[in-house]
Amino acid sequence: MDVFTAVSLGLILLGIPIAWFGIHRYRKQGRRFASARAHWKRTDAEVIDAQLVDRESTDSDGDSTTWYEPKLRYRYAVAGQVFEGDRTALCTALRFSLFPPAQQWLLAHPPGTVIDLWYDPAQPQDSAPLLDKPSLFAAAALVIVGGGFAGLGAALLAGFA
Repeated sequence: MDVFTAVSLGLILLGIPIAWFGIHRYRKQGRRFASARAHWKRTDAEVIDAQLVDRESTDSDGDSTTWYEPKLRYRYAVAGQVFEGDRTALCTALRFSLFPPAQQWLLAHPPGTVIDLWYDPAQPQDSAPLLDKPSLFAAAALVIVGGGFAGLGAALLAGFA
């Protein structure tokens, strides 16, 4: 096997799982969202703690971006049993790219505040204040990147076969 064939097969073997993961994750989260919308119940929860966590990422040019990720802890009761949760959304992590809306979110969720909460009656410890849809953008990005690798590998393999 020559180098071009090995590289081509490597790209194909890298790309297919990436694309598959994007599709699989989107479908799994989609089923979870549909089930939550159909079966989960609403209750009140009390905010125990709320804070913003700064996350910084740097791109290939060295430019950095700061994200503000809310962290929330809440307490709620179902059928007399008390639970605590820390998820802010069902499918995707809640993040803000600008500080003012992140600060607004934080000010709206001080400890002691009562918030709407959705929980799974079959597993009451599974809860989220926000029933959001899965990210089609993230799934599409994984499919495009994975498909690009696999397509490039296939094109190289066809061109050098």
